[in-house]
Amino acid sequence: QIPGTLDGGVRSTGGAQNTTVLITDKARVKESVYGGASNGPGAVSGNKVEILGDAWVDEKVNGGSSSSGAVSRNEVHVGGAAGVGEATRAGYSFGGEVTDNVAIVDGQAKLYGTLSGGHSAVGAARGNRATLSGNAKIIGAPARGGSGYTLAANNTVILSDHAQALVGIIGGVAPQQAVGNTAIVGDDVQVGEVFGGLSALGTATGNRVEISGRAKVSRDVAGGMSLATDGTGHVTGNTVLISGTPEFLGENMNIYGGRTDSGRATGNTVVISGAPKFATDGLTGTSIIGGSSDLAGADTFTGNTLEVRTTGLMF
Repeated sequence: QIPGTLDGGVRSTGGAQNTTVLITDKARVKESVYGGASNGPGAVSGNKVEILGDAWVDEKVNGGSSSSGAVSRNEVHVGGAAGVGEATRAGYSFGGEVTDNVAIVDGQAKLYGTLSGGHSAVGAARGNRATLSGNAKIIGAPARGGSGYTLAANNTVILSDHAQALVGIIGGVAPQQAVGNTAIVGDDVQVGEVFGGLSALGTATGNRVEISGRAKVSRDVAGGMSLATDGTGHVTGNTVLISGTPEFLGENMNIYGGRTDSGRATGNTVVISGAPKFATDGLTGTSIIGGSSDLAGADTFTGNTLEVRTTGLMF
């Protein structure tokens, strides 16, 4: 048992590169784990944390972390029957950009905090990836490919095999812009909400959701989503692709190509093939919409498409 924090390498101002931390067997870390960290503007890259066996970390895990520098190409792997009590992030920076970090969760692993390939508190997140596979579970929190403040772009989250993420998954999330992010769901997974890209205050553009296999989805789905309330939350060019035999059986579920609380919803697409199953009760059934906005008079028609490539479906 380690009573405090475990660090692979920490620098006061410089960068931290290419360190590895391995925690296995029945080891327990009472606080947090960092692969490589910088307390200044130094770049942090190429660091790795692996948590395997029956190991347990009480608090958070960061593959690479910096207070203000760039964080890139770091990795976290949680497998076996290991667990983490708080957030698991392959890359984290408070003030810098996070790019191309990878978080992998598999085996029988359990997470009790948010999973993210990369997270920047005030900067951008680009090209990060998070995957849950095997029988892994994330409990009480979402999984995100990448999350930033100014921008989340080209991040990916993948849920496969028999994994569970009952709160949900998001390809990329940012208060300002969510662009080109992807959420992929397949096999026999169980999942709550599924969003390709989510913007809290701005636009969501060119994001994508893919749902296939025998997945069970219990909450809303959107290729791109904006929660902006000032009329600027435009959602454009987002896509949802549904194939195989997934089930959408949550009450009052909605599937949107693009959805906004306040703005235009244009050029969004939902494509349905295979033999998916939708709830059909008139009061609690599934609504499928190309583009939707709560703003009165907003354009929700231009370029939105619902394409059904199969027969015999009931909505």
